[in-house]
Amino acid sequence: ILMDKENQTKKNIIQVDFEREMGWYKNYTHFFDLVILSEVLHCKTPIFQEYLIKSSVNMLKQGGQIVIVENTDYCMAYRISKIKNGAYQVLNVNHISRLTSNYPLRLVKVETIQRHNIYLYEKI
Repeated sequence: ILMDKENQTKKNIIQVDFEREMGWYKNYTHFFDLVILSEVLHCKTPIFQEYLIKSSVNMLKQGGQIVIVENTDYCMAYRISKIKNGAYQVLNVNHISRLTSNYPLRLVKVETIQRHNIYLYEKI
């Protein structure tokens, strides 16, 4: 699980500052069955959004799955934009599709639960 908040479980986790250690994921090539990007992409620049998708796909085994969860609440987008002093855009299905289109991924399912879009992809 790639998280932008401190993990409270402290059990079998990898902690890394991926913005400073860009190649960390190469030690885990084709290693995981599942990668979860929950509420991470929205607060990263387009370069780091691309990096997170690329590194996540690289870490997945063949047939592995990636779950992307993003908030669809435009009120939240407005608040974050004010905090960050700039434009903030909610990541919608079109943006997620563009981010994932260059990789061997098949969209399996999209669900919306309490203003969160959940995208499930499988590595082909």
